[in-house]
Amino acid sequence: MKTRYGFVSNSSSSSFIIACDPIKLEDITNRSDCRSNIFMDGGYGLMDACDFFELTPRMIEEIKKNNQNFNNHSFYEVYEMIDSSSSIDVRTLPQRHVMFLSMDISYHTTDNLELFIARYIKDQENEN
Repeated sequence: MKTRYGFVSNSSSSSFIIACDPIKLEDITNRSDCRSNIFMDGGYGLMDACDFFELTPRMIEEIKKNNQNFNNHSFYEVYEMIDSSSSIDVRTLPQRHVMFLSMDISYHTTDNLELFIARYIKDQENEN
């Protein structure tokens, strides 16, 4: 069970603005280091909201072992992620092209290795 503080609504998602750069799957699977701030967009399917979450080093290792399961997913290096009522100070962003996304992110987003494997590896194995 997740505990929420502050404003709570009946909604199953929150809107966010994300400053990021897209990353190719090959860039993740070919790297030897595991950078932080790498997020995966698992797509919509969690109560009409996006499963957008930060990849842990263990999740990245699973992607490397099962990379054929991830060809239809998007990956991003995230510089800043704020709720839609806040603002981003562009002076803190890299001095190059940065993409901005607006997303409704589910409160039931993937937040641990077991859930990641169940949603993105075992589900794919069952489909094959």
